[in-house]
Formats: sequence, structure tokens, C-alpha cells
Amino acid sequence: MKRIIKSEPANPNIANAFFRAGYIEVWERGTTNVIKYCTDAGLPEPIYTDELGGVAIVFSTKHNQTNEERFSIDYGEKDTVKDTINILSKNEEKMFELIKRDRKITTEELSNNVGINLRNIKKNIRKLKEKGLLKRIGPDKGGHWEVIEE
Repeated sequence: MKRIIKSEPANPNIANAFFRAGYIEVWERGTTNVIKYCTDAGLPEPIYTDELGGVAIVFSTKHNQTNEERFSIDYGEKDTVKDTINILSKNEEKMFELIKRDRKITTEELSNNVGINLRNIKKNIRKLKEKGLLKRIGPDKGGHWEVIEE
């Protein structure tokens, strides 16, 4: 059953600032537009639910689904290392290639070769570790990098 959703921002001052900055075009049009875009694309209307003091919107990419299917998300097969490597930033990619060639390369050497400061080198190393492509074996001095490849 559809119901009319009245737009009442939790913080009118912040909402007004976004409106003046151009991030909000017209009040009370967002949900209507979202529903229209879904139905125009031949998809079911999204499901709006109240969660944790806000609104959650569940989109479906399949036609004629049951409620159980709408609330389950199919992520497909797990990403491979090759898929992950294809979405690296330029700096991450440069660093990954340098580390593959020299497993004992230091962060200072990476900084000199990539052309970014140590802080950003460490940030990119953390991202490579989070993506499951890189692991440090041993201490900073005397240790080496393990590159995870399939």
C-alpha cells in the first residue's frame, strides 16, 4: 500500500544550506523521481523502510520477485585478485608493480619511485592490504612484502 511521504528534514538549517548550495533542486520530489525512474526502467518500485531513525531504500534489479528475493542481495562470485587489480588507482598500481619486482622495497624507495609523500605511500599500502593484495611479513626493517596473486 502506498502512502504519501511528507518531506520534513531532521535539521532544517542543514537542509536549507544544501538547498542554497544547489544540492537540492526542489523539495519533496526525490522519492517521486526515484519511483518513476525504477518503473520507467521496468523494475519494481523500491521499498522504503524506517530504520535506525532514518529511511532505508531497497532497490531490486529483478522483475516479479517475492519479498524474500527483494531483500536478499546477490553479489555473484567472489572477486578475483585479477578483478581487484583492475580497479586500483594509478599510485596503487605503480606501488603494486614495484613491490612485485622487489619484495624488500622500503616505503622511502616507493615514495621516490612513485613521486608521492610517505604519508600517502602508507595510506596506499593500507588500501592494498585491505584489498587483499599485499601482506607484510616481518618487521619494517628486515621484513619483506608478500604479494597475493592467484
